Amino acid sequence: MPHKHQVRDIMQKQYPHIEVGSPLTNTVDLLREFGITGTPVVNARNQLKGFVSEQDCIRMLISASYFCDTTLKVEDVMSNEPLSVSPDMGLVDLAQQMVKAKPKIYPVVEDDRVIGVVSRSDVMAALATALKSCVPV
Repeated sequence: MPHKHQVRDIMQKQYPHIEVGSPLTNTVDLLREFGITGTPVVNARNQLKGFVSEQDCIRMLISASYFCDTTLKVEDVMSNEPLSVSPDMGLVDLAQQMVKAKPKIYPVVEDDRVIGVVSRSDVMAALATALKSCVPV
């Protein structure tokens, strides 16, 4: 049976992101302002260049705050090879990937551009909604 629900059905189209070259402190401010644990890092054309998480930031902030290093940029701490997903990926396939892989948030990439993000909580909510109405996903 083909999967009925795809990532595009549950992804967040409006999402905070940070551009390459942004100061680390701006990255921390963005994560805190939106209450998120990580976000895509994009260039001016909205192409995915990395992913930055709270864990990435805190790791670097330990020494940066001690030495008052205000020159750090998001690319100094981001993951340079982030996992991303296609908007056409099936919901169940993504859920199975999330069980095996660590990221809590995946950038959704189409035509080499970030068009949204999808989180574990988005997937969990969609699966729970399907279960409540007994609609196979």
